[in-house]
Amino acid sequence: MASPGPDSLRSEKLLELSRRLAATGDLQAILSLVIDALRDLLDADRATVFEYDAKADQRFTQVAHGISGGDAPQVIRIPRGAGIAGAAATSKRIVNIPDAYADERFNRAVDQKTGYRTRTILAIPLLDHDGELVGVAQVLNRREGTFDADDEELAEGLAANAAVAMRRGRMVEDSIARERLEREEDHAKGLQAGPIPHEIM
Repeated sequence: MASPGPDSLRSEKLLELSRRLAATGDLQAILSLVIDALRDLLDADRATVFEYDAKADQRFTQVAHGISGGDAPQVIRIPRGAGIAGAAATSKRIVNIPDAYADERFNRAVDQKTGYRTRTILAIPLLDHDGELVGVAQVLNRREGTFDADDEELAEGLAANAAVAMRRGRMVEDSIARERLEREEDHAKGLQAGPIPHEIM
């Protein structure tokens, strides 16, 4: 019996990712799943997923391969349209760069700071069912050659699942944050309304 080909394996992995994304509402788990899947399925070195903050018109991330800065996550905020990932976010289309240093939109400062050398980039907009921007993914340095049309097709399929899961995870996280804030406010009001301690009368 013949072993499954690369396309079949990719399809199986994409299906498994869809199941895992559907099974969790934890935003950080969702982001980590998406980042790892982008890197592994596209045979790349690194991946980053930016969420989109519509109110601030900014992209932000605190999960990425190769840029962690200790135990506490660091939130990186970038104007929506900046750089190659920004071009994907603004156009809502995949941007495939075969040579990063030949593209004037590429920001070399991160490479210069970290010593990393970016060669190829695939930037993928993450859109929900209504076509609204949820975020943008950026995949760096395909291990062999450049990102091709098959990679773009796979990335589009992955992005559709990722965007829906990210939207759901963000709603859950925001709801938890609101509930926590309401509990803290209720607790503070209770302290203010309580009797004056005898010791300070």
